[in-house]
Amino acid sequence: MNNQLRTISFYFHTAWTLLAVIALQFPIVGHCDSGSGVESISPDSTGSNKFTAHKISGAPRGKYFLRLSSGGNKEFCTAFTGNLNQFRHLDFNTCDSRLSPKYPQLSRPQWEEIPLDMDLAKKILTDRPSIGFERWLKVTETARAKGEIKMWRIRVDLIGDGHLETLVRLDHAEFDEHAYCSYFDSKQMIVDIPSSKTAKWYADAHLYNVYRLGSDMIYDTSTKRYYLLDWNRWRGSSGHGEDVIMGKENCCIRNIGATASLMVYTADSGGVGPACWIDWVPTDYSNLLKQEK
Repeated sequence: MNNQLRTISFYFHTAWTLLAVIALQFPIVGHCDSGSGVESISPDSTGSNKFTAHKISGAPRGKYFLRLSSGGNKEFCTAFTGNLNQFRHLDFNTCDSRLSPKYPQLSRPQWEEIPLDMDLAKKILTDRPSIGFERWLKVTETARAKGEIKMWRIRVDLIGDGHLETLVRLDHAEFDEHAYCSYFDSKQMIVDIPSSKTAKWYADAHLYNVYRLGSDMIYDTSTKRYYLLDWNRWRGSSGHGEDVIMGKENCCIRNIGATASLMVYTADSGGVGPACWIDWVPTDYSNLLKQEK
């Protein structure tokens, strides 16, 4: 059943609703911290933990809500949502690491820069119809000539089987009207899995490698797991703002006014599955504000 659900969620973010009906028994979770006066820690260009601290302040621009969690990840998802709400003064589109010293268990691993491998870039981009490798070649032609397009490699126990899997991350893999941000606009892919059994499973389900690895990664010392992040700046998506409310006999949906979201995934020997769906709701959404009072 779990594999069937994961297969469905390849293609439809709305499969989260199905997962909720089966596995979840709690409403949305929010945090009320304004973030005023908290220190933000920002990584260097590699996305490592070489941080530069700076003070952050200002009126809240919105709020992160934990819409759903699955696979026993409720504790992590709740904590991570609390971490994100330390940065409510930042608009969702602001490029920032969003790791608060109040949550020291969260960090970003160190990536190693490698030469830009066009074959790997093609594998990462070919199955993304919104981008496509040929379009990417045209858009990045000048930047590649200047050496501005970077590729990174990391070896971590992503699957949790005691082996080190190798992942590659390509910068500038997404293009839209926003300024480039490595957290949002990179793409990650597994390129080596030491376990032959697990490697075969992933090879047979290739879409896991491309669509479910997101653009960012964090590590949680509390759970001793790596989490894959996919920051979704899309507006108007049918998935945004639909909060699942569990009832005794059925499930209903209400619109909480979200304009963006963050999908969090984990990997194991059976594939990549959803861990958290976190929505971003701007503070000017009056209906949500009324519900909170």
